[in-house]
Amino acid sequence: MCFEELKKLEHFQYHPELIPFIGQEFSKYKILFIGESHYLPKATKLNIGKFSDWYTSKTSDDFSKDDKSYFSTRNVVNNYISDDRSKAHTMFSRPAKVFCDLLSKKNINIDNSQVYKYFAFYNYYQRPEITFGHSFNVSEDLNDSEYAKNISNQIFDILKPSVTIFLSKKAYYDYGNRMNWKFNCKIEGVAHPTCSWWNRKTNDGKCGKCELERILSEEVELKSS
Repeated sequence: MCFEELKKLEHFQYHPELIPFIGQEFSKYKILFIGESHYLPKATKLNIGKFSDWYTSKTSDDFSKDDKSYFSTRNVVNNYISDDRSKAHTMFSRPAKVFCDLLSKKNINIDNSQVYKYFAFYNYYQRPEITFGHSFNVSEDLNDSEYAKNISNQIFDILKPSVTIFLSKKAYYDYGNRMNWKFNCKIEGVAHPTCSWWNRKTNDGKCGKCELERILSEEVELKSS
């Protein structure tokens, strides 16, 4: 039902490949993960030019099938689930392991890749980054941040998550700076799973992994009580 509602949003009429991944058991915990962005591994001047009307047209139709595979949200997550690790990311495996470890304490044993049946996922910035390995380069000319906020609000209205976890402090702060936090759910942000701060502690003794453990443990306890 949620998927059908998401398909109706104007943005996803233009870019159906960016519709969020929704695990078949998402309703059990209602945990929404938000990454930072997809990327194009072989950016060219031609590709860069295609972004000028990205948010107002079916621009992604101009990309090759191979290029599109890099920014097709559900395909990327499903590739991880099916062990096609050529297109998987550490950002999927590290949060999965945290949740797996929490479930094992409840005597629920499940493979890391399969825990995504409990999650929904999409990337905050709704166009791919053109430089592999770089943080998303926000364009004021393209209004990336405003579109990201508005599309996220529409997704929240449809999915109604119990907790939303940004796996990117950059995206978390960008969204927070533009919102009044009106949604009736917890919204948290942790360090990106691929960055050094995932395991490295800050001056207050926190790291991305331990923060995610704290947030997810609260949800597991709540739903198990």
